[in-house]
Amino acid sequence: MTSTLHDQPDLSASTAFGASAERDDARRRLAAALRMFHELDFDEGAAGHLSVRDPLDPELFWINPDGVPFELITAADLVLSDRVGNAVGGGDGAPSPSAWRLHAAVYGACPDVNSAMHAHPVATKAWAAVGRLLDPINQEACIFYGCHSVFEDYDGPFSGGDEAGKVAAAVGGTNIAVVLANHGLLTVGRTVGSAAYRFMIFDRSVRVQILAEQAGTPRRVRHEVASALAGSEDHCTSSFEPIYRSLLARSPDIG
Repeated sequence: MTSTLHDQPDLSASTAFGASAERDDARRRLAAALRMFHELDFDEGAAGHLSVRDPLDPELFWINPDGVPFELITAADLVLSDRVGNAVGGGDGAPSPSAWRLHAAVYGACPDVNSAMHAHPVATKAWAAVGRLLDPINQEACIFYGCHSVFEDYDGPFSGGDEAGKVAAAVGGTNIAVVLANHGLLTVGRTVGSAAYRFMIFDRSVRVQILAEQAGTPRRVRHEVASALAGSEDHCTSSFEPIYRSLLARSPDIG
């Protein structure tokens, strides 16, 4: 990724683009989601990247810079990136090439997606090594019923080849999560809250299914019931709210 941040006019959230409560809110929520990922042990050093489409210019997106610990991230650290690899505002850092490629590909291919999150939690990474879909064995797992897939063609980091484009295509117009075989997980949503909550619930659902299968043969929720619960955009967005409020109260430096 070519960063041209210091070669362009200041396009930070409060100057050339104009102050925007909506933009500030999106950045604050993304920073809070990154803190949540740290608290849930979803981060692994520099691995993992979360983003949100810019509310004022849908061709741009905010993303965490490479090398900044999730537990210390603030809204001011986030980088505003375009889809051709330029950092055009925000903090002084830059996302990793693999992070930029994946998120640029997702936003380019999926106009209804406004937030995307990728990381490698331990339980989900083990699940990805098996390459399975979640079964609808409880209410939370039904969120993913019929709207997640397994991307089986692992071809290395997103920084090379056309891996990012293939994963973006796997999201398509219906999936809210993609299990990246031998890799990790990608979740998407129309809001930061829905993408973040889905990521958390997917990892918990993986752990629940592993435990249930150790105990016996899990019962499935009936198709018509599971189908009615699938996606749950509004529920996922609202379910992130208490987590967000708690994070802001405990860590006011977020933004």
